[in-house]
Amino acid sequence: MKKIAVLMTMVLLICALPLTAYAEADELYLETAAPYAASMPPATPDWTLAADIISALDIDGTTATCTSLVTADTVVTCIEIERTLQVEGFLWIWSTYKNTVWKSYIYDNSALVSNDKPGLTSGTYRLKTVVTLKTASGKSETITIYSDPVTI
Repeated sequence: MKKIAVLMTMVLLICALPLTAYAEADELYLETAAPYAASMPPATPDWTLAADIISALDIDGTTATCTSLVTADTVVTCIEIERTLQVEGFLWIWSTYKNTVWKSYIYDNSALVSNDKPGLTSGTYRLKTVVTLKTASGKSETITIYSDPVTI
């Protein structure tokens, strides 16, 4: 008798599962929210030391050109840039492509660094750029950005 009760409970739960996951969109909410969404300002990064950071990946044939541009506040005295070429793998997991990591240390408040990686195979790639900005007073800020993915 106990087995039948457990079986019946499981059947009821399985049958009720799709019903609890179903929900309709509230059209009134969508109509009233649209004007507010259009008037909101665009999202901007919350950086204190960086003015602009660009991570760019260009692939010509099987050669990747990985470029990073950093401009920072005038109080910045050192820029550390770590760039990693990543490839998209199984289940959309990004991993480092064949140990392709470049590190640069620039003692200024702006930097432009670029490296090439020949011999790419087919796949989807992106450039991960990690920038650490440091001031003479010891303040630092670390920012991670990604290039747009490129498929070959």
